[in-house]
Amino acid sequence: MFDLLLLGAIIYAPWWVAAPLALVGAFLFLSYFEIFAFGIYVDLLYGTSTALLHGSLGVIGATLFFFVGRFIRGLVRPSYTLLS
Repeated sequence: MFDLLLLGAIIYAPWWVAAPLALVGAFLFLSYFEIFAFGIYVDLLYGTSTALLHGSLGVIGATLFFFVGRFIRGLVRPSYTLLS
């Protein structure tokens, strides 16, 4: 259900709505690997080859959100480790 909400936000909402929503998903779900697929989807929709890093900011942002969400979850919920 959350994936559909994030997909709708990526398609219809501005980036500043979809990006925090992706970070929330990375925080709430233990292994939220779907964020990488959404990062690729963002690059396919909005990335350009003339942009910074040749249109791969969605994947780089998704990777950053994935690890930041895991780190924050590890601080808030100490029973989870960084790699769990």
